[in-house]
Amino acid sequence: MGSDRYLTVEQFAGLLERIVCGARDGTVTAVRDASQQPEELIKRRTAAGIIHQVLLCAGEADEEQIGAALRLRDLYVCRTCVNHIAQVYAKGIMAEWGDGFFGVDELITYKEAEEMLHRIMDRQLRRKPELSASAGWTPIMWQEAELMLKADRRILLVDVRSEEEYSQGHRKGSINVPLQTLFRNPYCACADRETTVFLYCQRGYKSRIAAGLLAEAGYQNVYVIL
Repeated sequence: MGSDRYLTVEQFAGLLERIVCGARDGTVTAVRDASQQPEELIKRRTAAGIIHQVLLCAGEADEEQIGAALRLRDLYVCRTCVNHIAQVYAKGIMAEWGDGFFGVDELITYKEAEEMLHRIMDRQLRRKPELSASAGWTPIMWQEAELMLKADRRILLVDVRSEEEYSQGHRKGSINVPLQTLFRNPYCACADRETTVFLYCQRGYKSRIAAGLLAEAGYQNVYVIL
């Protein structure tokens, strides 16, 4: 196969299975959950999803500091891909496509796929993007957060999941401001940037990204509930 030829989803998964030992089950699951069909030419966002899920199946922990991914101007184009893209970018496995864009819909060549897979296997080959500034938010455990919420009713508890997820169950006293809404307007939850804001989601990915958005917008008391 020529190095400049584009890969299908199935071909990319095949490469991943051969290079990453024990990844077969994780790869099959990731491909089955992909938005693209196996015979379609694979897009970068699909590759990010497959790589991230396989890493999780292989036992590699997620990157805590994903603030660098906030500079990607197309990070929120695909709602279901945000976490995957942020992780593979923050880990240094997939870099920018160009000038602040991840290139979510760009296709992947055989050569590019090989480079990604080598970075999966050898962490010394990974080049993590630099954070432009400190995170600007504070992590907090649920137990401590609940005590603070009871002691101070002025604290704003924000669920950054989708409206559908929020309607299926949420923390009492919380308001729903989906991550994509915050991306369009970080001031929509509360105009007062000195207000203490507690953010939460299902796994912590979206709330970390939302915290970065609020911190960049000038909010001074932002917490992510872990």
